[in-house]
Amino acid sequence: MNEQELRNLISQVKAGSMSRRSFVQRMIALGLTALLGAAYINGICFAYTQMGFTVHDPSGVGILVYAITGLHLAMVGAGIIFIGLMAFRTLGGQYSARDHEGLQAAALYWYVTCAVYTAIWYGIFVTK
Repeated sequence: MNEQELRNLISQVKAGSMSRRSFVQRMIALGLTALLGAAYINGICFAYTQMGFTVHDPSGVGILVYAITGLHLAMVGAGIIFIGLMAFRTLGGQYSARDHEGLQAAALYWYVTCAVYTAIWYGIFVTK
């Protein structure tokens, strides 16, 4: 995408003349994000069975790992609910190209969740 195409896209968004195809693409993106979030939850639940940590570990490592990753699972679950809610509100016509603060909030929440995962991934899964 060159600079002119980007400016045209921004002007379309500002003017409120987003095409139906663009709307469908954004809804597909929200759906795929929710699907990948559910796949992540499934992967972490499988990792719990393979980790070998116990909650009754005298060093406290097991409870710490489960607490950190469990809280992140809760963040991902809340993010999936948030994205689903925004998708339904968008389908209902509550958001448009001019009024999309809720979608921006859902995207920002998802970015924060990804940043938290990066720190968890490095701290728990890489450094062990």
